[in-house]
Amino acid sequence: MMKKMVIAFSMLSLLSAVVGASQPTDIRFMHKESTFFGQKYSIYMVRCSNGSSGKISSWEEGKKWCVGTSRSTCAENKGAQLEIAKKSCG
Repeated sequence: MMKKMVIAFSMLSLLSAVVGASQPTDIRFMHKESTFFGQKYSIYMVRCSNGSSGKISSWEEGKKWCVGTSRSTCAENKGAQLEIAKKSCG
């Protein structure tokens, strides 16, 4: 019985962590940059509901959005800015 309660509590804690994940509350343009090869991108600051902040970047005139300034975690679909902002909040 105790083992079942511990498992149930663990699952409830995990569910709370997922549901209560930090969400973006504000996205603000910071500045424009260029890569060494001349590719232009814009950097934005994301404020999160847990008090943390992160950076996201916009490439190809806003067609591609990425976490940070690297192009390793990106999205290109409609709503990509919000999707990437959520990822930056964790």
